[in-house]
Amino acid sequence: MIKTLLFWLFVTLDGAALGLVFVLGLAAAKPSHTSPIAVVGFFLLPALLLVALILVFHRAPWPAARTAALVVAGLPVVVVVGGALMSNGVAWILGSSEKLAARPDPAIQVRIEAAVSAHDAAVAGRLASENKARINHAATLIMAIRQLEKSPGPPDVLRSLLQAGLQPNSGGSDEAPLAAAIRASRILGAEPVLLLLRAGADPNARGGAQPPYFAALARKTDPVVLPMLLEQGADLRALDMAGGSAVYWALFHQNWSAAVLLVERGAAWQQVRLPDGRDMRQSVASALQRSPADADLLQLARLIQAGTSQK
Repeated sequence: MIKTLLFWLFVTLDGAALGLVFVLGLAAAKPSHTSPIAVVGFFLLPALLLVALILVFHRAPWPAARTAALVVAGLPVVVVVGGALMSNGVAWILGSSEKLAARPDPAIQVRIEAAVSAHDAAVAGRLASENKARINHAATLIMAIRQLEKSPGPPDVLRSLLQAGLQPNSGGSDEAPLAAAIRASRILGAEPVLLLLRAGADPNARGGAQPPYFAALARKTDPVVLPMLLEQGADLRALDMAGGSAVYWALFHQNWSAAVLLVERGAAWQQVRLPDGRDMRQSVASALQRSPADADLLQLARLIQAGTSQK
């Protein structure tokens, strides 16, 4: 009797899970060219398996077959429940149980953002130090940079947050704090970038569409920033999600001084192509026709010529 009740409990749970997946899958699915027959077949197979298990359990003359049907029916439930229990158990042993681990607290986040908005370095630093695990590190650092852009001055709040232990490479934002500081360097200079680098900001950190240091390839960023990033290990071979290199973006933005620095450091430029199909040689030649006295363009043309003649 107990075995029968257990079997039907497993079958009910399996059927409910299958139906839930089917309903949620239809609700979330995007338009597709997949045949309706293929979709029905995908869900029909496990349904037929459940029917077969029911027939075996109730009609098979061998006790071993009935036991096997019970085990197979209960396997999905055991895997799901057991996996969750093991995951929580391991997390608890490691001290990172969801119930024990601190999570970002909206109330604390509002308080620290208010301190950042008020340019109160002491309060922002204290809140950050006391609640490091309960605030969004990246978003808080970016907000400090944005406030500096609005009211340029000494980066005391940013410095205080970093000294309190906020991590510039943490997640929680679509933009890396380092990239935000690089873009803001057109107004603020290089000091916020230097503070983040000293706090461990990674120029090559992945997570966004581009490595953070690619922000230095725009024309209006402070020209001292890119050399700083290269000294800190910015990868000349790094690519963005679309396959664009640092040289490509320097060329795209017509940041000739950045392109010169990258090529001098050994960045590959021979395969770079702009969206209009021009390669680097053609782009530089075209730009020289408009600005024949531009020192960076002239240096870039010499580097390209030297690189070509060495082949």
